[in-house]
Amino acid sequence: MLHIVFLILKIIGIIVGLIVLLLLFLLFVPIRYKGSLDYFEKGNGWVKIYWLLHIVSAKLTIEQNHPQLAIKILGIPLGSRKRKKEEDQFDFETGTEFSQSQAEPAKLPETVEKEVEIQDIEKTEPKIEQTFETKEEEINIEQEEANEQIEDTTESSSFWKKGIQKVQIIWRRIISIPSKLKAVWENFKATVLAIGKKLTSSKQKLTEIKEILLEENSRMVYGFLKVRLLRIVQHIRPKKFQLYLHYGFEDPALTGEVTGVMAMFLGWYENAISLEPDFQQSVLEGSLKFRGRVRIAVLLWEGIRVVFHKSFRVMIKKLMGKIKE
Repeated sequence: MLHIVFLILKIIGIIVGLIVLLLLFLLFVPIRYKGSLDYFEKGNGWVKIYWLLHIVSAKLTIEQNHPQLAIKILGIPLGSRKRKKEEDQFDFETGTEFSQSQAEPAKLPETVEKEVEIQDIEKTEPKIEQTFETKEEEINIEQEEANEQIEDTTESSSFWKKGIQKVQIIWRRIISIPSKLKAVWENFKATVLAIGKKLTSSKQKLTEIKEILLEENSRMVYGFLKVRLLRIVQHIRPKKFQLYLHYGFEDPALTGEVTGVMAMFLGWYENAISLEPDFQQSVLEGSLKFRGRVRIAVLLWEGIRVVFHKSFRVMIKKLMGKIKE
C-alpha cells in the first residue's frame, strides 16, 4: 500500500517539477529576434523570432515586396504540407468503359408486341381527354355566370357599408391627431432634458478628473511611469543595430523636422545610424540590420512594480470612482 502511495507522489512530483521547469524557461530564457531589411525600389529581407535553441521559431521573408511567413515547432513547419492532387476516376474491376449500346440487353419479341399495344393506347387517350376538357369548360362557364349575378346583387348592398366604415376610420384618425402631437412633444422635451443633464454631469466629471490628474500625487506617478517605460524600452531595443536611410520629402521643412527627430536616437547607437537627408527630391530608400532579445521576467517584474505602486493605485481608484458615478 505504501509503495503505491509513494509511486503516486513520485509521479505528482515529477509533473509539478516539469511544470515549474517550463515556467522558469518561459520567464528567464529570452525570446531572441534578428533581421535584415533593405528597400531600393523594392523591398527585400527577413525577420526571425526564435526561443530556446530554435525549438519555436517564426520567420518572415520578404522578396520583391511579397511577404511569406513560416512557423516551426521542433523544426517541423506548420501549414506547409501541400494538398494531394485528386486521382482520376477509374473502374478497378474492369478497367474499361462500355457504351450504352453495348450495355443495353437485346429485346425479345414479346416485349416488342407489348410496346406496340402501349403506343396504340397512348394514341386513343388524347381524344378521350379532349372530350372531358370541353365538358369541364362548359360547366365552369355556367358557374362563373351564376357567381357574377350573385356578386352584382351583393356589391350594391356592401358598397354603402364599406363607405360608412372608411368615414368612421378617417374621423377617428383626425380626432387622435392632437393627442399624438402632445405625446411627440413630451418625448422631445424629455430627450432634450436628458441630454442636457448628461452634458452638465459630463462637464463636472471632466473637471473633477482633470483636478485628479493635476494633483501632486499624480505628478509623482507620471515620473514613476516614465522611469518604468524607459526601462522597458531599453530592455526591448536591439542590442546590435545598423541603419542607413536616404530620405526626402517635397517640403524641405518636413525633411528637416524628420532629421531632428531621427537625431534623438543617435546617442543610443554610436556610429550605427547613417542618415542622408535629401532636400531636393522626394525619395525613400535604405537598409536595416538588427539583433536583440526580450525576457518575459523583466516585463512581468516592471508590470508588478507598476500595479503595486501605492500612488498609482490611489490615482486609479479616484479615477474609477469618478467614472462610475
